[in-house]
Amino acid sequence: MGRSAKPFTRWWWFSGPIQHDEIDEQLDWIRDNEFGGVEIAWVYPYPGTPAESGPEFLDEEWQELVRYALNGCRERGLGCDVTFGTLWPFGGTFVPEKYASRTFTGLSPKRITRSWESRYSDKPGLVMDHLNRDAFRHYSSHLLERGFSRFAREYETSFFMDSLELDMEGLSSDTFISAFRESFGYDLDPYTMELDAHEHVRFDYRTLVARLLMEELYIPYQEMCREAGALSRVQCHGALTDLLLAYATADIPETEALLFDPEFTVIPASAAAYLGKPLVSSESFTCLYGWVSVGNDPPGLKKEDPLDIKVQADAQFASGMNQVLWHGMPFSTKRNAREFYATVHVGPEGALAEHIPHLNRYFTTVSEWLRRGTTVSNLAVYLPLEDQWMKGRLPEELHKPSNEYHWELQEVNFPDELLGYRPLWISGGFLPRCRVAPDRPGAIQCGEITVSALYVDAEWVSWDNVVQLLRIAEAGGRIIMNRSPREPGMVHHDEYPSSVERLLKHTEKETMPEPLITSTVPLEFWCRREGDLFIFFFAHPGTKGMRYPLAYRFHETLQEVSVTVELHLDGWVQTAEIPFAPAGSVIVVADVEKRTVDVHTPII
Repeated sequence: MGRSAKPFTRWWWFSGPIQHDEIDEQLDWIRDNEFGGVEIAWVYPYPGTPAESGPEFLDEEWQELVRYALNGCRERGLGCDVTFGTLWPFGGTFVPEKYASRTFTGLSPKRITRSWESRYSDKPGLVMDHLNRDAFRHYSSHLLERGFSRFAREYETSFFMDSLELDMEGLSSDTFISAFRESFGYDLDPYTMELDAHEHVRFDYRTLVARLLMEELYIPYQEMCREAGALSRVQCHGALTDLLLAYATADIPETEALLFDPEFTVIPASAAAYLGKPLVSSESFTCLYGWVSVGNDPPGLKKEDPLDIKVQADAQFASGMNQVLWHGMPFSTKRNAREFYATVHVGPEGALAEHIPHLNRYFTTVSEWLRRGTTVSNLAVYLPLEDQWMKGRLPEELHKPSNEYHWELQEVNFPDELLGYRPLWISGGFLPRCRVAPDRPGAIQCGEITVSALYVDAEWVSWDNVVQLLRIAEAGGRIIMNRSPREPGMVHHDEYPSSVERLLKHTEKETMPEPLITSTVPLEFWCRREGDLFIFFFAHPGTKGMRYPLAYRFHETLQEVSVTVELHLDGWVQTAEIPFAPAGSVIVVADVEKRTVDVHTPII
């Protein structure tokens, strides 16, 4: 794709007047501080901005300013992505009621209120119906005809879709009830107001929402981007769907942190690995020390510690990220200084200003290493979507601003005993793509990745997925079953118990394969292979389990430590001592042909 390994930053354009010299001033600073590009996001007016000042969203003046910025990026050797709309989820004053989001009780009460349009329009911005392909077609056509088609045609850019911030409980559409009856053979109407009391009905409801989001939103979005000539960069989290399949539709799957814990990154990184997608990006450093709200500012606000920034990125690098996207830079100039609510402020007046070039050079170095070759894993782990879809809300102590329900998958992690395999998640949607590898007994191939085994530890597994697991096992694939699953949903299949019994019989004698590494302490790492070289990135052991919110100066807990690691690579076993500096990371390059191990310690 030719996309720079240097970090990008989100660039918040506040609704209001924007001048060419202001664009130039900010882009010069971006270029001079080791960034690779920007993502323009159009948001609400800055407090005090007159309603009548500045262009309206999508008008000719607005389009000219965007083209000026795109040209400015091209002239400076920077990339420039554009958010596909103003604010999120998709919506605006141009969405008619017939294409607006619905719930069981009618039109959704959610509105787009803090967008570019809110400066000059009193008309409520309706949220688009994300379960309706016709609604998306109307929305995308409106944007493409008013500048976005030209942006894609004349510049190398990606269209960005942010996280899906919809209320998924009770989400519906005009045809949802009839589609439910057709899919499951019974009526949903008697249950719509009490889904929490009927977990199997709720599972069926969520299954249909998941399918529609794929068919009516994510697949059409990728098709639209491809037809327009743009790459698609997508945050799929927040959507009640098979997240691996959703991320797989994007050219650049994107996660975020630290509102999401670093291990969540493995989900988009797994999808990218199976399909051979070269990039996994992250909206990084969002609300690092806690949610920013009036009267409740977290410690560290406006005095961010650069090593806290560094170790958060390390935790994500060890989970598969290879493109940092800072969150973020407000449209702010010398004559018109502005701030944004995000904890980490990018710009010459921010606390991190003098450190940003050094951090960016470090991020670029690691990203370049983690783009070489292809991802390596020795174990696929079944993502227990059914378990999460059967559950309700998370316990209160696990709630974050970014999650409330089990189905959001923010509390699904690998057990320590699997870390040495560099496991990847695999969802039911990917199982039909799995084949037994012809040249490795028991190994299972899924797209670009071949693993030695598929590990399943789930209470609930749907009928379709049991069929696929049985197919793989009967063909000779090594599947490790930790327990006997049950069938979720109201529709049960007579053959389910006997099929599970056959599956367990095929797998009862299977044992765990050899891991990629064993170590004296659990380590988070990512592995790539380029020819005879295995490239390992190891985050400091103390970053394991990093959670939101981060304690201010968390990095001070990460002391110097040495870890003994045994590498198991293509039949070659080699022991290496890995020295971690305080808050340090390590890159290990093992050459299986020359039988050498080189240890690199990238520093800021």
